Amino acid sequence: MFLRPGTLDEALAALAETRATILSGGTDLFPALSFGPLRGTVLDISAISELRGTRFTDTHIEIGGRTTWSEILSTNLPRGFDGLKAAAREIGAVQIQNQATVAGNICNASPAADGIAALMALDADVTLASHSTTRTQPLKDFVLGNRKTTRRPDELLTSIRVPRRLGNAASIFLKLARKRLFEYGVEQHPVGFTQRSVRGGFVRSPFPAVQRPAGRVPANRDKGRL
Repeated sequence: MFLRPGTLDEALAALAETRATILSGGTDLFPALSFGPLRGTVLDISAISELRGTRFTDTHIEIGGRTTWSEILSTNLPRGFDGLKAAAREIGAVQIQNQATVAGNICNASPAADGIAALMALDADVTLASHSTTRTQPLKDFVLGNRKTTRRPDELLTSIRVPRRLGNAASIFLKLARKRLFEYGVEQHPVGFTQRSVRGGFVRSPFPAVQRPAGRVPANRDKGRL
């Protein structure tokens, strides 16, 4: 069965009943079909406009889960997001960036995911909604390992939040790969610097898409270095 709700409430109601496979940008889901056809219900959330875009609140900068990486690149974001934008440029070719979503990159939970490490460096957390409740969790705790997260079958990752205090930080993203765009990174090193501390996240993947998920490098506050 294929479902395409037009609102978030409709999508959450459908998830509560079906525990469907979620289709967002499809850039991870469609290639996986080479391993066999999908079984069960597919929930296409591409028509839910309320899950797209970036919003500024008093405390956070919120990125809708359906926001694409091309939209991240075209949005006027503070300089603290320069590392995230650099990561966005590494997520495949432009055609992939036009289709792939931020939430999809996170929920796929590949250890080689460029977006996860860059968002961890920004102390991001994720908001997950179900038909009955909404919860927020730090991204570093949400990703458990290779293709594993804490998302429950009836939940949808609706947004990613970054504290506004990091908006004026300086950030970079460095990726080690044999060639650009079409290959998993061996290592990604996004780092964000604030005036009084150093914040960093990285992915260690000796082989593409295996090993541990992204983690944080603790700052040495006394010496001001990693």
